[in-house]
Amino acid sequence: MIKHTTIWSQLVTVDNMEEKESKVFNLKEVGYTDLEGNKQIVPFDQKDFANALFNNAKSIDMDSFARALHKDGRAEMNEQVAEELFELAPRLWVYRAASAVQETVNNIKTK
Repeated sequence: MIKHTTIWSQLVTVDNMEEKESKVFNLKEVGYTDLEGNKQIVPFDQKDFANALFNNAKSIDMDSFARALHKDGRAEMNEQVAEELFELAPRLWVYRAASAVQETVNNIKTK
């Protein structure tokens, strides 16, 4: 099977994500661990979340990541995108939502 990549970066399309699930940022799985140790999902609006990242992108990788999130609600996350997400989250969202993004990024990176 031929794997397609975007022109903008090394991000893979949804068709190829199944094989690399460990590095996929899925907006529907963004959450934080509460005091009882349970994961609490933060219900971000897919389009608003992606637009916030797109409007504050500092790299082509983040630009492509935001485009993929806007379209599919999930995208391949590389080290550049992870660093930008960590930096942008506290500026774009309130504390609990930003910490949920950061916790999700950490979980993806350690898989």
